[in-house]
Amino acid sequence: MRYFSTEESDPIEEKLRQLHDKGFRFGEEVREFLYFGKLSTNATDNQVLIAFTWTVKLQGTFDGSFYVNLLEQFVQGETQSEEQAFLFMQTHHLVQTEILQ
Repeated sequence: MRYFSTEESDPIEEKLRQLHDKGFRFGEEVREFLYFGKLSTNATDNQVLIAFTWTVKLQGTFDGSFYVNLLEQFVQGETQSEEQAFLFMQTHHLVQTEILQ
């Protein structure tokens, strides 16, 4: 069963194509998991992309359980932007910022 759209304008597919063009290869199972997470959490495309990006940044690879957990938190907290996601990451001590003096 396929969970994803084949529309040309699908932002998730576009992001995966961009990453592929840059040399990042994600298998079909990752693609399907992105859409599974979207459907199971009722997330927006933007929330999916933000959770996917942060998952890969923080885990160094795609970790499905981390992605779904993060996506659930973004949906619950109505996180819709990179800035909101970054604040969430800081609040939950997932990232640290260096203070330049």
